[in-house]
Amino acid sequence: MMNIYQVEPNKWVSNVLIEAITGLTERRIKEYRMYAWQEGIHFKHASPKGANGTTAKLMYNRIEIDRFFDNNKRVS
Repeated sequence: MMNIYQVEPNKWVSNVLIEAITGLTERRIKEYRMYAWQEGIHFKHASPKGANGTTAKLMYNRIEIDRFFDNNKRVS
């Protein structure tokens, strides 16, 4: 018998998962990050050592990003 598991993503997800959830391309996500989303709300740099910048992995808040799109009338 095969077990079936339903998995829900965490609040903070990687770029691979945010692309799959939203359908946005990597380029479009970068544009939103640079011009529309706020660091600490929609995305953040995460590192086990507390580093930030280019060495830290970008994590995205899928709940706040959904809220962003729900509240904006113009969506590309």
